[in-house]
Amino acid sequence: MAVRWLVITSVLLLVCGVPAKADDSAGPTAGIAEDNGSLLAAVRLGCETARSRISTRVGAISMRESFWKGDEKWLETETVYRVVSEGTKVRVTADTTYIRNDWTTTDPGGVPIAPGTVMSKQLAFDGEKVVEYWPAENRAAIAGPESAIGSELRSITRIIEETFPGAPDLDMEMPAPRYTTRGPAVVGREVVDGEECVVVELVHVRVNSDGQEISWYHRYWIAPDMGFTALKAEDGYRGGRYGDGVVSVEIEAEARQYASGLWGVSRMWARQYRLDQLDTRELKMETVITVADDYQLNAPVTEEMLTIDLPSGTRVSNELVDAHYTVP
Repeated sequence: MAVRWLVITSVLLLVCGVPAKADDSAGPTAGIAEDNGSLLAAVRLGCETARSRISTRVGAISMRESFWKGDEKWLETETVYRVVSEGTKVRVTADTTYIRNDWTTTDPGGVPIAPGTVMSKQLAFDGEKVVEYWPAENRAAIAGPESAIGSELRSITRIIEETFPGAPDLDMEMPAPRYTTRGPAVVGREVVDGEECVVVELVHVRVNSDGQEISWYHRYWIAPDMGFTALKAEDGYRGGRYGDGVVSVEIEAEARQYASGLWGVSRMWARQYRLDQLDTRELKMETVITVADDYQLNAPVTEEMLTIDLPSGTRVSNELVDAHYTVP
């Protein structure tokens, strides 16, 4: 699962002087001095404002994932997330279809999941507790937000929140104390799919056991005229064995306007590479995210829409009260 979230985080997370559009007065960065400090301040404010304008999300997002070993695809799945969220409250129904599974288990009792299998579950957070429900087994778990199922729901929520809006979090900090954050900084301007983008880089730095400085960088191509959505992103490393730099993740995105002044990603492609052999770039994983046409932002949301109603007979494991019981 960590692979998926590395790719989704990289979205959050070439450089030549590209002339501004002929009519600068119409753009969100109009009138801003061309020094990088002023431009960064404007982009930063634009990203923060875009992220703060969304209060609710309702709709479906599909995620198709393909995993590779060498030149062969060994696992492919497609998950449809049906989402309702308001503030920190969220409910997600996830239906995962296995398209291909050539995994070979070393466990004598292990059986790979057959292609065509559909696995469904629901997760919800009401501000205090997380509920996970497996309909096929009529089984549920209840735990706190810092639990394993809480972590799973946060990972899914991260996809939702960073897709709408597509504006990245330029103040992302690394939780590990061994990293030092540098930036963000404007490193150039470039046109992506006809849209003028400001290229911003955020770097997390650590020193390895040999005393070498290793930089984990995150570069975003941000389009001010499309709600500060990142139309392109790149993750990589510099220093030590990585030399002048190696790309670990590449992301491209399309954006659309969901409501007046509200933009977000409509489709996203991500590729993650293995870094075992730095002289070759071997594909490890591909992800394609597609947003349903009827996805809504700031639509009315009721408490009923945010709640999982466990049916009679559901077997429940409740970590909060250390109890196991069956719903009457």
